[in-house]
This record gives sequence, C-alpha cells and structure tokens, in this order.
Amino acid sequence: MEDHVPTLVDIVMNDTRHEDYERVVKLADDYYAYVTGVGLNDKMQRFVMRETQEAFEQRKEITRHIVPATVNNITSVERKVPRSNGMTRVIAYQDDEGFNRANEFEKILGKFWGDQSWDDWMATRWIELNDLDPNCFAVIEWTAQEDKTIKVEPYPYESKAKDAIMFQYTNNILDYLVDLKYFETLDFDNDPVTARKFTLYGKDQTIQAVQTFDKSLTVYAGDKGEVVEVDGRKVFRYNEKVYFEILEFEPHNLDAVPAFRVGYKRDSVTDGRTYVSPYNDAVPHLEKTLKANSELDLTMCLHAYPQKIVTANRCDNPECNEGIVHVKTEDGATTQPCPVCKGTGVKVHTSAQDIILLPIPRDPEEQLQLDNMVRYITPEVALIEFQKEYIEYLTNECMQAVYNSDVFTREEVATTATEKRIDLDNVYDTLFPLSQGFKRDWKYGVNVIAKVTKSAEKLIATLSFSKDFKFKSKDDYIRDRAAAQDAGVPDEILRNIDDEIMRIDTAENKDQFRLYQTIQSFDPFSGKSDEEIISSLVSNTVPFKKKVLYDNLGWIFDDILLADPEFYKRARKDQVKIVDAKVDEIVEELEQGTQRPAFEEEE
Repeated sequence: MEDHVPTLVDIVMNDTRHEDYERVVKLADDYYAYVTGVGLNDKMQRFVMRETQEAFEQRKEITRHIVPATVNNITSVERKVPRSNGMTRVIAYQDDEGFNRANEFEKILGKFWGDQSWDDWMATRWIELNDLDPNCFAVIEWTAQEDKTIKVEPYPYESKAKDAIMFQYTNNILDYLVDLKYFETLDFDNDPVTARKFTLYGKDQTIQAVQTFDKSLTVYAGDKGEVVEVDGRKVFRYNEKVYFEILEFEPHNLDAVPAFRVGYKRDSVTDGRTYVSPYNDAVPHLEKTLKANSELDLTMCLHAYPQKIVTANRCDNPECNEGIVHVKTEDGATTQPCPVCKGTGVKVHTSAQDIILLPIPRDPEEQLQLDNMVRYITPEVALIEFQKEYIEYLTNECMQAVYNSDVFTREEVATTATEKRIDLDNVYDTLFPLSQGFKRDWKYGVNVIAKVTKSAEKLIATLSFSKDFKFKSKDDYIRDRAAAQDAGVPDEILRNIDDEIMRIDTAENKDQFRLYQTIQSFDPFSGKSDEEIISSLVSNTVPFKKKVLYDNLGWIFDDILLADPEFYKRARKDQVKIVDAKVDEIVEELEQGTQRPAFEEEE
C-alpha cells in the first residue's frame, strides 16, 4: 500500500495547487452566476465614456436578468438523457437465479442519496454539477460500522473546484485527490479561529491533516514539516503558530480512489486536463444577452412611457423669479429655490412625477390654445422593438451554439421530415458525449459502492444508450408501428417497436417491464401480423404445442403468476419447464375432449 503521508505533508507545507486551479475556480464562479443569477451584476460593465458611477448603479438596480432562464432552457435538454427510452440498465449477478443478491444490492443503491438512489443522484445532481462546476469531484464516502456483519452505507460528498486543490492522474486513472475544507474551532487561547483540514483520498486509504490546537500534542512537534509520532498520534509543524495532526483511517483497499470528476466536455484551453460546462459554447452569447437585456430594461423604465406635458399657472410668490428667490445674508446676497414652488416656477397641487410642466405665457398673444394645455407625447418604439428582437436572436443563438439545432426553439413553421431529422441528429450528436460521461461515472460509482459494501463478487453492472436516445412519445411509436406493418418489415422490428411502447407504459415500474419481456419471450408469434398468425395457426409446419401456447398465453401466465408472482425472476431453464408443463396440461385436456364425442357415437 502506497504511503501518501509525505505527499500530503508536502502539499500542506507548500500550499500546493494544481496547475489549472485558478481557471477552474473562475469557471465555477461564472457558471454559478449564469445558472442562479447570483453575481450577474458583478459581470455588468460600466460605459465609462457616457455613464457615471451613479447611473451605472441605477442601471444595475433596474436590470432583471434573463440569463438564468436562458441557461435553464439550454440545460433542460440534458435531463432527457437519463430518462430516455434508449437507456438500458443492468444490475445482476452470475448464478443469482432468484435475483436475491441483485435485489439486496439495489436496496443499497436505493439509499445512497438520503431517501433517493444512486440513479437519482446521477440523473439529478450529476447533471447539475456539470452545469455549475464540471471540475467538481464526486467522492463516495461511507459510515463506519463497528459490527462488520452489517454493510456500510455509502453517501456522496462533493469536492468543489475551489476545494479540490490537488490531484494526480496516471494514464487517465486517478491516483489521489486532496480536498481542503475550513472549519471553526478554538485556538490555544480558547478564542474562535478558522482552521484547515486537508483530506487525501487514495486508492487504498484515506488520510487527513487536520489543524490542531492540542497543546499536549503540539509541544512535541519537531522541525517544520517533520512528522513526529507521539503515543501513536502523528503531528507536524507548519510554522510557529500552526500545527497539523495526521489521521490515518482504516485502509479500504479498493484499488481505486473513491472519487471521480463529473465533467465530460474537455477544456481546450487546458489541453483537456480539465472540463467546461455543456453550454460553454453559448457563454459569449450569454454575455451579450446580459448587456442587451440591461439596456432594454433601462429603456423600458426611463423612456418607454407616454410623456405628459401640462401648462400651469406661474408661482404667485412676488419674490419668485422663474423659481429663484434672492435672499440677503450677513455675507451679502445669494439665490435659493423658491420655497413656494420648490424651484419649478409654477403652481402645482399634485405630484409632478413624470410630468413636464410649462408655465402659462405672460403675453396674451402667446396664449396656448385649449387643446394644447395638456398633451401626451408617445415614445418611438422602433428602438425598443430592435432591442427586443436582438435579445430573442441572442437567446436562439445560445441554443444553436450548443446543439447546432433550433428544434427546441423553432416556432410553428413548415418543416420537412428531412429537416426535422437533421435537427434531431444534431441534438443527438451533442448529447452523445453526455451519455458517455454519464455511463462512465455511473458504472464507476456502482463498482466503488459494490466494493465498499462487499457486494462486488460476480457483479454485472452495465449501462448503455442507443445513439438516437429514443425521445419519441408513445403515440410516435404507435404511428411507427402502423407504418412499419404496412411496409411489411421483418417481425423483429415490430417486436422492437412493441418493446418501446411497453417500456414507456412501464417506465415507473421496472419489474412490470421485466414481466412483460418474460411473457413476450414465450409468445411464438410475437411481432407477426394478424394474417401471418392465422396462416401459422392453420399451417402443418408449426408444432401443435406452439399453437396451444399462443392461443392460451394469457391463461397460462395468469395461472403461473397466481401460483408464483416471482416467476419472471427465475432462471430461464426453470421458466421453460414451468411453461412447458402448463402447455402439456392443456394438450392433455384437449386430447381427452376430442375423444368424448367419438365415445358417445359408439354408444
């Protein structure tokens, strides 16, 4: 077993960070702002040439960001992958005829994420982390059990980009991960202090370097970085005030680090050493949207409303001169706003908000006509329409940049079948790497959980996706089946379509689909048309027992499942024996029934 203590001590003493640390932390901060909206104001830029700081602050206050809604529109497509009809998931064990071991392991997986399963975590949190922080490491930890006969309970821990300060890969296999966390404690003088805890996850063991203020331990510390053992405990000194204790947990001997990085879209800037979010290609358009939307909000708030022009009587304060009065002071004379009209120069008895006031002319010859006493000026909307269309263009470009398709944004327009197929193909091309990353991490996590819980022997765990993800609805498949049947396609294709229809119907009940598959596997004419079935039933080339099985399939399985509800979980050879026995019973009854009329005729 490799000793990682020197490695961890060296990382602590040198404050080591991996070479791409600053970039991945910045990306995580940016993605968090795009997804949640928190921190987007910090990304807004002031127009220095024509915007004061006060005006910039006002614009930030007015702006209501739409970037999170745009990102959600993009990323919602990702959630189709783990619930696509094209996903095939297998958890099984060799020589596990009754699925007993598989069912027990499924229970372990079912409690991985609180009251939710490992599959739920993958379908929800794994996708969220790819959008928020693709360089986050998902760590599988577990509770220690004093009773070794009781299986441990694995659970997830997230080492975010800012926490995963150091890691090492060899040939794309993780050698170790170092996570840094801060915690509150009391120092040597019993004053509150923030301390550090470094955790190194290795292939066979987990160790920690925890900042300690235990004087009975730190008094024995040696030179800086030198590990000293005191009564079975290990300590080393960072400097004159900071000490760390080394904690070595019981080796797990998994021969694999119980952690994996969730990202799947490689970052070209770092030569693929790190990852970016699935929507990273849309970021330039999101930044443009941030600016354009801010300008539209500003326009709508400050300019896009009717301006009301009202004439009013002039202020009746004899000392008022166009809203200004002259005041004598000890230092001489000065001017101030008129206390009566507040500097407006006119008499108003209601709020002057959003009103442009014009004083009534003094010269009777300049007197305004009655219809000019109050007038509304409506704003020009061409600029507003341009801003609105520009924002719509940018949001559509975001989707295009990610999926090279407008299939999720297009309005109701005439579309040929070829155009629709090409659009979906582009979407599938984008989602395929996601499905491969999902499959990779799902399988890795299942195998780690199996090893941790001593459930790995003879385990078969596979996950696969069809290349088209089968995003079709049940109605789509029904139409496909009718068209395929009219075209006279092979029985196998019709059977596959039937399976997809049933897979949708039983999406919430996996056992029901397994039962359906079991029954279908015994149907001798599955997928055939009515005409073909009739032809087979009257043919002399089809065995009589096959005809009996088909004609009594429902009754046979009703009797079998009534006697044995777990029939579909049994080994295939046992299932065949049970079904054959039922068919033989019916054949015997038929043979006896055909002899009775002959017996009566003889009498």
